[in-house]
Amino acid sequence: MIWLIVAALPLLFFDSAIAYARPAMQASLSTERTAKPVPATTQQMYRKLIQQAEQRNDPPARQGYLWAVLAASYHDIGDIAGSQHAYERALPLLAQSPQSRDNYATALDNLGSIYLELGNIADAEKVRTQAFHLREEMGNPIDLARGHEHLAEVLLARHRFKEAEQHARAAYDTLSVNPEPDDMDAPTAEHPQYTARHGNTMLAALITLVFAKCNQSELQECLQAAKQADEVARKEFPSGSLEQAHAAMALGFAQWKTGDVSTADQTLRSGMAMMKSRLGEGHPLVLDSMYEYREFLQAQHRKADLSSLDHQIRDAKEHRPAAACANCTISVFALR
Repeated sequence: MIWLIVAALPLLFFDSAIAYARPAMQASLSTERTAKPVPATTQQMYRKLIQQAEQRNDPPARQGYLWAVLAASYHDIGDIAGSQHAYERALPLLAQSPQSRDNYATALDNLGSIYLELGNIADAEKVRTQAFHLREEMGNPIDLARGHEHLAEVLLARHRFKEAEQHARAAYDTLSVNPEPDDMDAPTAEHPQYTARHGNTMLAALITLVFAKCNQSELQECLQAAKQADEVARKEFPSGSLEQAHAAMALGFAQWKTGDVSTADQTLRSGMAMMKSRLGEGHPLVLDSMYEYREFLQAQHRKADLSSLDHQIRDAKEHRPAAACANCTISVFALR
């Protein structure tokens, strides 16, 4: 998932590898769809629609929906402050309408993504727990599975590994019986992170299990989850996809922790290469993968390789897009 700018990574996870339990393919949405990058003129259009809705005194559900769409569009172009402000306008309006509970839960989860990105884990846990309870009340098993996985991400960031494992396992168990539909993702040439396959939350749950298990020293279970995640990624997603890249990083982490250092090196480098090919040198997800590989090299005391990688990281940060989508998981399409 991912969602983090590199500068925030140490504050959130203490270990860059944990970020890979929140892969970019996993969205913080009730239907897990992704949006195209949105030009600034689109924000102007949404603001005009909001102004018109306010002048007409439209129902709170309509106004809240428009604010939430605006928030998603801001986040998609990297305007985190604008996105947070718009979600904070959307939430009180959506809360007034019983018919907007899905959108209310979606907006809460998306705001949780922003809090995670800002390093505000306590508030992320608060809003995602609230969203999870809403999904429990609504009773849709697919949405509830997503809620379990979203909450697992926060618990992993808190180093509450056993609880993270329990929620990820609940998501996995549900989706093993009730798979996600095939049309959850909407990739575009401009926003290529996602592919039109089911299984995103299933894959995210397995990757969460990898890090939760390894951090509890349950190494064989960690490796088993990593192999299963890699199998799902290879079966459900195209070769070289970002989903396969995330699965490779998780598998490399598990191989490293279980002592297969040589294979881990190859797997981690393969995951990094897929991410670079898919997203370019300066993307936050690519930097995340490089930081994970850096930890591996540091643990192996490979000073020359570490120095070379540090140089690559500096170069990548210099070429990072000014408006990179730091959390390319928030979507207007999940809002109904």
